[in-house]
Amino acid sequence: MSAASVEDAIRQAAGELCESVELFDVFSGGGMTEGKRSLAFHVVYRDPKARTDPESARTLTDEEVERQHESVRVAVRTLGELRS
Repeated sequence: MSAASVEDAIRQAAGELCESVELFDVFSGGGMTEGKRSLAFHVVYRDPKARTDPESARTLTDEEVERQHESVRVAVRTLGELRS
């Protein structure tokens, strides 16, 4: 599975609150099963209005972000092992 496929799944699951997804680390080797790798992503959540109308943008609540991020966890688990 490509890193781009995982990134797409993260973006889709994170929904409209997802501002960006960035792959920042790929690890394979010691401690990993042969043929497997570990991918680490940085996900930024922000009110969508921040891009188009910053004056009316609001601070997201922890609950909103956690709800969206749980959707990301569920989506990633369907693709492979999740370690967080």
